[in-house]
Amino acid sequence: MDVFYPEIYEIKQGYESFEIAFFAMIAYKLFFKKKQKKMKKKAFKMMRQVVNFFLGALTKR
Repeated sequence: MDVFYPEIYEIKQGYESFEIAFFAMIAYKLFFKKKQKKMKKKAFKMMRQVVNFFLGALTKR
């Protein structure tokens, strides 16, 4: 099915990446509510990985 309808497949992938971004934002907010430097560093690393993932996904298209 996905082979015959690449547009639908791309939309489906877009929704999945949107969900990932949404959960990443929630995690980001949760991390920053706790005022621990270690947690902040972890949150920054996570966000950087997510941002890099999205930039990579966008540049591949």
